[in-house]
Amino acid sequence: MTALPLARSVPRAPTPPTPGRAPGVYFAGVVPFPSARARPQPARTPPAATPLPAGRDAEQAFLRALLAHAGLRLGEYRASALLRRIPACLRRLRVDSLDTASRRLADRPALAGQLLDIVLLGVTEFCRDPAVFAHLRTQVLPPLARHPGAPRIWSAACSEGQELYSVAACLAELDLLERCELLGTDCRPEAIARARAGEYALEAAAKPPALWQRPHLLPAAGRARIHPRLRTAVTWRVADLLAAVERGPWDLILCRNVAIYLEPPVAAGLWRRLASQLAPGGFLVTGKTENPLPSAPLERAGPCLYRLRPTP
Repeated sequence: MTALPLARSVPRAPTPPTPGRAPGVYFAGVVPFPSARARPQPARTPPAATPLPAGRDAEQAFLRALLAHAGLRLGEYRASALLRRIPACLRRLRVDSLDTASRRLADRPALAGQLLDIVLLGVTEFCRDPAVFAHLRTQVLPPLARHPGAPRIWSAACSEGQELYSVAACLAELDLLERCELLGTDCRPEAIARARAGEYALEAAAKPPALWQRPHLLPAAGRARIHPRLRTAVTWRVADLLAAVERGPWDLILCRNVAIYLEPPVAAGLWRRLASQLAPGGFLVTGKTENPLPSAPLERAGPCLYRLRPTP
């Protein structure tokens, strides 16, 4: 009997893993053991495909339209600082989307004033930062009595006016109020209207020291009203600080917590323009985290206080 020749084995390519079949050697081939490199990786969404840019564009468009109501330009402000205020705007409008907020603002432009208060953080208070006001009262304001003319004081971006009224109260106690020219400006008409009225919630009025309250804050139907002597001594005006500064010379300028929301070149330019309107030896009051040096020819003179550097 003739033996049949053995068939030559032909190598077969490994087959891919079969679902439900353990790895190993089988008649039909080899089911390879899984490899870490061979594991499928989850697909990653390219950055350009994420919805963030479109949403951010929508947020900037909303802010641009809102600021336009006050004649302001978004490009001058630090967008990151303003964007953080958008959720608060939606809560104030009681809406859950920018589209709805934009439509409501377009239908009711009067809402812009409330939203600008939120976005621009128009917050101030009486005798803000006691250390600053103590220095003003003891070191800066008394020498104004020796001023040959009428001392001039400007509160830029004054919000609802509590800070300038605090300065007016200090001047009244020094018997200098009627000699001084006091001006408060803000880009928001609603804020200026409230400053001119000089009426505040009792909660806001409860913050000043008791000695400050008695002579200068009067009760008025559940609110607190500034004494007429102070109200008649102050002039209020709607003005955009970034468009133009008030013509000096000013003996004292208060500009607090504005520059922190501006792009650095814009803030530096603002410090220089304010310094250019100071009288010789005049003072600038800033916010706690604001530093106009070396943007302007100023020297530090106290907490949050800078003095115009004398020219050589």
